[in-house]
Amino acid sequence: MDISHYIELFAKQKHTYEPYDGICKNVLLGGKAYSLNMQSGPESGIPFRTVLEGLLTGCTARDFAGSGFEATEGMLNAMKIFASADTTTFLEKYPDICPAFEELYTKYVKMIQEKVSEGSWKAGFGNEYIDQAREVLALLN
Repeated sequence: MDISHYIELFAKQKHTYEPYDGICKNVLLGGKAYSLNMQSGPESGIPFRTVLEGLLTGCTARDFAGSGFEATEGMLNAMKIFASADTTTFLEKYPDICPAFEELYTKYVKMIQEKVSEGSWKAGFGNEYIDQAREVLALLN
């Protein structure tokens, strides 16, 4: 059995998508802190909105999920990053910035709220994710 494909997917998750989420957090926090004009840009002339749209679109490439059986854990980690950047408030201010990101983010916020309300979240070989979900929900509130 050749596992090189799975190693490649895991590496892509760890070294591409997770850092991407962190970059988005910093850009979102920066935009909030400095009330950046969405039409302005750095010396390169690329508008901030264009850069942010690209970053947010990149975050949706794998539906915020982790790799393989770590899909739920990866999604919760991504949501924790986004929640700590107050993404909800940002999306209320700019709801049309990236419809795919907004849709996915809203879907997972609702899912996390439902699972915390139910008091249990089992996935991936029976692992329990309720504590992580509560952490995310605390950041969202």
